[in-house]
Amino acid sequence: ATVFDLVPLEVSDGMSAAQVKRFRRGVENLTCADHLISISEETKRKLNRLLGIPLERVTVAVPGMDFHRFQTPVSKDHPLLQKLTSLPRIIFSVGSAISRKNLQSLPSIFDAMREDFSNGSCCFVRAGELVSPELRRQIIAITGEHGFVELGPLFGDDLIAVFQTARVLIFPSTLEGLTFVIPEAMAGGCPVVTNTMTANPEAGGDAALYYEEDDSNAAAQQLRRLLFDDATHQDHQRRSIERARSMTWNRHMETVLDVYQALLQDSRIPS
Repeated sequence: ATVFDLVPLEVSDGMSAAQVKRFRRGVENLTCADHLISISEETKRKLNRLLGIPLERVTVAVPGMDFHRFQTPVSKDHPLLQKLTSLPRIIFSVGSAISRKNLQSLPSIFDAMREDFSNGSCCFVRAGELVSPELRRQIIAITGEHGFVELGPLFGDDLIAVFQTARVLIFPSTLEGLTFVIPEAMAGGCPVVTNTMTANPEAGGDAALYYEEDDSNAAAQQLRRLLFDDATHQDHQRRSIERARSMTWNRHMETVLDVYQALLQDSRIPS
């Protein structure tokens, strides 16, 4: 079996008690497996800590991605691209608005950048689930009405257009098995600022810039480095593209096949 994460065992986040119970029943069957594949070291540690599965029975195989899909330039005639290029430098966020995504941390981070928003040097663009009215009010109080743009759910070329245009992705999530958002942004040439929680450093490697959770000033400083320091931006854009390029399905499958071959070999050894 391949395990992505065990998040519902830690945070229900929108799941009903019955759904969490069903998930728990399902993952308890993992203890019967001869060997497991996890998508990250973080998930491997959680399998050990939450389910008691020995570390030696888990192998990490990082998933691949369609690197060239995110690298292929979106047409200049794309309507969303035309809208984005009219904006100041973009801080981008994408995905769900459930509590573990930690969007509620953004106002304090942006507050440390209030002058940058007020003078029109940057803006905040959000795709995915709309934020709550209260969080929107808090953000706009800092960014101004024109400094916060909500695009709603985006897919395909629409999402890639934002990755290819945004100056930086902010990813404040505090609980992940291994996010695909960080490598997809990197593949599109968008450097990332994220915290050091759970699997975020595994996703970002040495290409991302990091801050400790609850250190809003440090997060703002990292955002400002990528927004306004061209040399830093170019360096981390290059690192980001190379990191995303290395996350191939071939490498994933080589690891998976090694696991299966080892299990088959062990099954042929007489007891």
